[in-house]
Amino acid sequence: MTEFQEGSGEEDYGLQMRALARALWRGIYSLDEFVELMIVSVRRGLTRAWKEGAAECGISPEELNATEQLALEEEIYRNYDRIFDYAQYIEDRSRSNGGLLRSVLPRTELWSNRYDAVRTRASALACKDKKKQWHLGATEEHCRSCATFDGRVYRYSVWEQNNALPKSPILCCHGFRCDCYFTDTEERITPGPFPKGSLCP
Repeated sequence: MTEFQEGSGEEDYGLQMRALARALWRGIYSLDEFVELMIVSVRRGLTRAWKEGAAECGISPEELNATEQLALEEEIYRNYDRIFDYAQYIEDRSRSNGGLLRSVLPRTELWSNRYDAVRTRASALACKDKKKQWHLGATEEHCRSCATFDGRVYRYSVWEQNNALPKSPILCCHGFRCDCYFTDTEERITPGPFPKGSLCP
């Protein structure tokens, strides 16, 4: 049984969807083989779509947070749930049953369109929680918190969860004369745990 290789984007995903549909319609694959290959193609294709969408906001695959990873799995399993009905739809209209290929292809395009839909959702989630880099302000003497955070990169939600924001009262300077600031960045997220010990609550 031929296994489809991972495509390079939306066009290749569409080609895979059409090729699989034609193969089942012609009887090249059995219904079970078609379902198995669809499962492989959906996971590979939609995972790639998600990575592309997140990358539009500077988020690499290793930087996806738990919410994004869960949303991707939901998209994949939502498509899995529809594969058998789709396979039966093609089988009922197969060449051996006197059906025409053109009666199958419009439904196939709906599957192909999921690539862009998933990429768009990934972009929307990633852009809502962009990476932020901490920069020291013009203050001559910087507190332990600000000096530690300087140059570090985290998703905004991580900074916020720890109340580690410029001028925050739980910085060791308690925000007094704090000129520190965030910028959007495409730098990699700083590895390791967040340095909560640098705060002075």
